[in-house]
Amino acid sequence: MTGAVRQTPALLHEAYHPPPDLRMAGVAIHVDSLQKRFAARRSWQVALRSPRARAHVQALAGVSLSIPAGSCFGILGPNGAGKSTLFRILSTLVLPDAGTATICGLDAVQDAEAVRGVLSSAGADERSLFWRISAQENLRLYASLQGMRGATRSRRVEEALAIVGLEKMGGQLVGRFSSGLRQRLLLARALLGRPRVLLLDEPTRSLDPVAARAFREFLRLEIVQRQGCTVVIATHGADEAFDLCDRVAVLHAGQVVAQGRAAELTGALVADRVLMWTSEPDHPILARPERVMPGVLRLSDLSRPSDRTVGDVAGNWRALTFLVPGGAAGSAAWLARLVAAGVPVARLEPVRPSLADLLEELTGVGRSRSPGAVPLDVSVERADA
Repeated sequence: MTGAVRQTPALLHEAYHPPPDLRMAGVAIHVDSLQKRFAARRSWQVALRSPRARAHVQALAGVSLSIPAGSCFGILGPNGAGKSTLFRILSTLVLPDAGTATICGLDAVQDAEAVRGVLSSAGADERSLFWRISAQENLRLYASLQGMRGATRSRRVEEALAIVGLEKMGGQLVGRFSSGLRQRLLLARALLGRPRVLLLDEPTRSLDPVAARAFREFLRLEIVQRQGCTVVIATHGADEAFDLCDRVAVLHAGQVVAQGRAAELTGALVADRVLMWTSEPDHPILARPERVMPGVLRLSDLSRPSDRTVGDVAGNWRALTFLVPGGAAGSAAWLARLVAAGVPVARLEPVRPSLADLLEELTGVGRSRSPGAVPLDVSVERADA
């Protein structure tokens, strides 16, 4: 599986073209104040004691966002944040309690049938494929369920296989495919209807890191850039969201707590954050770094020595996180002062934020901070802005 882009026909969007008055210029999906709650599960003991009592779980609490057409958009959040519920509403599988959702100018409730003609979804559930028949037979079956017949069905199946690079493997049993190839087949199944919008729920969950990176590159180059499809990805992996997506919305407890361009979002939340490896974490300079260089703050440190090898040195090294303003120049100046003071430094590197880092800065919920930790001034698009 490689990142090479093949010369496949760009035929995804011939099936349906909404009239101009239904299209919002440059916007594929627009969600406004979307709310949804579900009845909470109760044990039979609770149901017997209080048969009339009802408890609810708020899955979505006023979600609002706009997704540009032809872009790759990430919905980043932990399990239970509301990502899957949002996808089910956009897919017309679940009705919202309040708020509106429009896809290509079509209302997800009032124009549900038309929405299903422009939107498709795919997850990471390989069990939804039939492993004892070929990839081509799988797609023929699902194309038939979508009402395709004869030459139209055959043409769509061949096009979908070509787009995902499986045209030479269509006759092979799905049971012999690797996880990466099955994920491509799931994507081909979603492309049968030539959707304008594609929803992917944790598409790389079952893939190893190498296959996941190749699949993300394939999505970016082939599906988004060449086919012009708007791709929305739900994930709890910050690396996946920031490496692949143009814009990202962070979802937490059913609310959008931040959204914006991926680079701006990470820059605003963890700007100038660096990781430094040292064998003397209790050095006086590191305890109060602002006395040595104004603006430098110690944020956190690992609780035990690292078992990683740092360069050619393996030993009792610990990783400390600092906020060092000034970008690369500031980090260079900070490193020079540490060396001049005799602080042993094995490595100084920028920090890529994890989902826990983002949620900690945005909501205050997350890992405990070190005594010297301070909150950052987050300046991104907020849901309540």
